[in-house]
Amino acid sequence: MLIKKIIKLFFLIFLLLTSFVIIEMLSISTKYINRSTISFDINNINNPQIKRLTRALDNSYSKFLLKFSPSQKKHLDQSDSLFKNLPEYKIIAGKKDNFTLSNNSEKNNLYDWLRSHGNHSSNRFSDLKQINLSNISKLDVAWIYEFDEIKRDIQANPIFADNKIFMPTTSNEIIALNYKNGEQLWKHKINGTPARRGLIYWLNNKYGSRLYLCAEKQLLSINPEDGSLIKDFGNNGIVNLKRRCKVSPAIIGDNLIIATVEPGIEVYNVINGKLLWKYYLKETKNNKNRYGGKRYDYSGGNPWGGISADIKRGIVFVTTGNAGFYFDGVNRPGDNKYSNSIIAIDIINKKKLWDFQEISHDIWNLDIPAPPIIHPN
Repeated sequence: MLIKKIIKLFFLIFLLLTSFVIIEMLSISTKYINRSTISFDINNINNPQIKRLTRALDNSYSKFLLKFSPSQKKHLDQSDSLFKNLPEYKIIAGKKDNFTLSNNSEKNNLYDWLRSHGNHSSNRFSDLKQINLSNISKLDVAWIYEFDEIKRDIQANPIFADNKIFMPTTSNEIIALNYKNGEQLWKHKINGTPARRGLIYWLNNKYGSRLYLCAEKQLLSINPEDGSLIKDFGNNGIVNLKRRCKVSPAIIGDNLIIATVEPGIEVYNVINGKLLWKYYLKETKNNKNRYGGKRYDYSGGNPWGGISADIKRGIVFVTTGNAGFYFDGVNRPGDNKYSNSIIAIDIINKKKLWDFQEISHDIWNLDIPAPPIIHPN
């Protein structure tokens, strides 16, 4: 009797665990414009414990196939006979995509620095001439601001607007400083790493100025006057994200654009934080076959480098990293589309214009670590 109860208990636990895994693998969303509303994929799993469990089970199955399946063993055959007829060189024809030409309307910064990287062109350049080659050697330190504690480095440059400097700190804070003397005007504590690679200042005559930034799985809107959250944005100033976001947002009209490590582009209403639509930066038709016993896995390709934007034409340009696991390409045969790429997306018409891949099937960790620069010439 006791053994039967134990068996039933284990069976119940198995059913509950299996149900939880199935739920984790299931994704239902009507916001994607290039992916089906319902998807069932191991890459949808977000829970770290379930992800580790499924990978452990999958690795065990891979070892079983590699040991007993002749076809899977053949994938790892490295004998010289397989390579003797290969050509020494292979020429790949160039792509004929209609790449976006500059409309010569991008301008350098003048009095403000409203976005990390300078502006939506990400050119990191100012037309101010007061400091120049003739006097730069005479500059001296005006003031120094010291952080309270150091938990991490800073990978975003500050922004400047309304005579204030806004920036993340070496702990989980966003601060505003008086530009004349470095006095701290306010600070806002955040749960998570804020503005890892940038933030943006948005000026609107009707709704007032706002700061927007990502803090891992949160998108925040902050009042630049006092550091308080904008209550009518999202849930009291915060939009909870399903995936982490590291980049500086871009704003085109009423569209607030971010990139997440799903990987994907997400577009929100800049006023209320409502999710409008998403673009999935991964091949939607994955190869389901096994390779050397292992499941085809194209993770990675994350847009962590940043976004640039052509405001007048409503186009964002996104850079992506390499596919995971980046030093081992066995699990991801093919070109791993959208990794190591620059992708142009028309925000107004909700469509991809073109994509350019710098290197396909990367096994050297050659991802793109910065947003593209939009140049007027």
